[in-house]
Amino acid sequence: MEKADWTNVKEAEVWLKRWIQSNLLVKAKFDTKHARQRMLERRGIFLVDLKDCGIWWDGYIQMHRANIIHKDVTEKLECVIKLKANKLGIFILKKNASDSEFSVVTFYPAEHGSVEQYMIEEIEVAKKWGQEKKQKMLERNLQSRRHLTNKKMER
Repeated sequence: MEKADWTNVKEAEVWLKRWIQSNLLVKAKFDTKHARQRMLERRGIFLVDLKDCGIWWDGYIQMHRANIIHKDVTEKLECVIKLKANKLGIFILKKNASDSEFSVVTFYPAEHGSVEQYMIEEIEVAKKWGQEKKQKMLERNLQSRRHLTNKKMER
């Protein structure tokens, strides 16, 4: 991602709109490994969960731009994007003009949601849109998770 050079809210809004239009995937990093672990684990979600859901790739949270539920520019000239991971929660991303990429600043878990529910819903979305590769990956991961859960319960 290129660094931006906006100096006012209007320029930042234009940049954000163009950036979203030109990028199918929204990618963001956590500031630090410690922040990632703390932010997610307090809510009972682990990195392996995000990997199983197909959200975590190569050190980034990656989701399609269709998951953007809100975009805004703050008075501090920060571009803010809210990404909704159905049944899992909402990731809030921020980027300043001097930053080279978006950072995940907050995660709000979905009420009564779970990783498994998210995966089931995403499998249905993948079926609907003919995304066989994604569908098979999610089905395999879901089956693996259920198998591990059953083994733990047998002990």
